[in-house]
Amino acid sequence: MKKLMSFITLAGLLGILGCGQSSDSTTPDPQPDADPSALSPARGDLPHYVQAESKLATLRAKFVYGGKPPAREKIDASKDAYCANLDVLSEKMLVGEDGGIQNLAIFLDERRSKVDIPDSQRQAPDVPVELDNRGCIFVPHVFIARPGQTIQVLNSDQTGHNANFNFFKNTPVNYLIPAGGQKAVKPE
Repeated sequence: MKKLMSFITLAGLLGILGCGQSSDSTTPDPQPDADPSALSPARGDLPHYVQAESKLATLRAKFVYGGKPPAREKIDASKDAYCANLDVLSEKMLVGEDGGIQNLAIFLDERRSKVDIPDSQRQAPDVPVELDNRGCIFVPHVFIARPGQTIQVLNSDQTGHNANFNFFKNTPVNYLIPAGGQKAVKPE
């Protein structure tokens, strides 16, 4: 797991640093149809990538688990009579049929990276994000919400559940959502 977190950090840094190319770079880009094996660091013909000023990019990555995925463990839900009757399985490591790791998130911490994100990219969508407690687990397991966007926390179970939020900038909150209830959370 330590190696995975190091790789995630490295991939995030590469995404930040590899967003664009310096306009004064003396090292040429390889041709799109060039054979990558023909590039040699000893010859100095590798492209030189630096952080682009005032530009944003999208980083897309797929992390694949090597080998046989771990078996999902059963969670002890015996403290709640409703949940005790269900087979609640851990979601801390979910691997798809193609080996892709599910529920993995990479984020950009503005404070550490010193990247200036334009206000136009910060606007929260008007559509709320729904987070439901169904079958004694949160669905979806991972979601994205921007500051100012409403998170509608639902509870479809027949028992009360806690919804504990720890934010980067907001004060942590912990709500009890009654059976069939809901609560709107709007981080700023």
